[in-house]
Amino acid sequence: MYKISNKEIFAASAAFLVVSTVAVSVVSKLNKLKKQAEKESFERDCMYMAYMDDEVGRKEFNGKKINGDIIKFPPKKESLYYRYQLFKELYGKYSPKEREKELRKLEQRYYKYKVTKK
Repeated sequence: MYKISNKEIFAASAAFLVVSTVAVSVVSKLNKLKKQAEKESFERDCMYMAYMDDEVGRKEFNGKKINGDIIKFPPKKESLYYRYQLFKELYGKYSPKEREKELRKLEQRYYKYKVTKK
């Protein structure tokens, strides 16, 4: 029977430690990249929803009277930034699937309005 020397056990342990460290490092980096991609996707979705919501709101309400007051929207740059921040706050706790569902609802509203209210 072959007897394993302490030197071989040490070499195998060292090799295992190196491989394990590399694997943990790779998994950690992949998780970090995944989180960054999810954050970027979330921010992109919020900006997209802000744009669609702003467009629909401007077409539906700009210049209309509600309770005797004429609705006037701020400049688009300010309005989009406000809506973007609002959507980040509103949808921050949503899962990607839930957020996707809300985005699709807003898209339907946007495209329905675009087609019917030219």
